[in-house]
Amino acid sequence: MFTFAVDRYVFELPPLGGAVARADRPAVLRDVGGTDEPDPACLHFAVRRAEDGRPLLEVRQDYSPGPDSGFRPGLTFVEETGVLFVGAGTWAAAYALEPAAKLWEEHVPMGFWAWSRHGEVVLMAAELSLGAWDLAGRKLWERFVEPPWSFRVVAGAVHLEVVGSETHFDLRAGPVR
Repeated sequence: MFTFAVDRYVFELPPLGGAVARADRPAVLRDVGGTDEPDPACLHFAVRRAEDGRPLLEVRQDYSPGPDSGFRPGLTFVEETGVLFVGAGTWAAAYALEPAAKLWEEHVPMGFWAWSRHGEVVLMAAELSLGAWDLAGRKLWERFVEPPWSFRVVAGAVHLEVVGSETHFDLRAGPVR
């Protein structure tokens, strides 16, 4: 079992193919999902309150494409708001930890790449999209992209290069429609 603590929470990730430790009481929120894809990978983790060990969230999500395809699960936790962003394969979701609640879930065409935080905005990079959420988990914008693409954030502006063409736009407002 791999654990790490952030703020008032302990995150538990079992070894590959393992299960999270069972507590004497169930998690406030259990989110278990599957896929019809052949041979899916599985993301499984739990979050507990550090001071009393109370299980708040347990997520078990089958996903595809898996790590062998270059799509690895990722998460970003926003300490100030207690919001956890999670992505794996073609699945992404956000959870509030206290009170425990699923804020949203969405399909990510082709596959999730990574989360990154830039001040008051959390970005999700995926094979075919770049999206932004505020720290409370509300979606701000999304932009279709075509590989190869990359981005960087400089002084509150997104510099997005898609197939050799670069555009710039405000990080919070998003691209001009």
